[in-house]
Amino acid sequence: MVSPEETATAIGVSNSARMGVRTIAPTLAGYMFEAVSLTLPFYTGAVLMALNGWFFWSFFKPES
Repeated sequence: MVSPEETATAIGVSNSARMGVRTIAPTLAGYMFEAVSLTLPFYTGAVLMALNGWFFWSFFKPES
């Protein structure tokens, strides 16, 4: 997907995005638990996982 010269940059960007979400998620989930509902973080996670699956399928679906 990326050229060999850009592999390190691609890995760095990917890991930075992943770690950024991991630092923000507990704060958002805590707010959802406290201010809105005890179930909202779980529903939000389910929607995000469904979107993740759909994006993965749409980007990597087999050629017909």
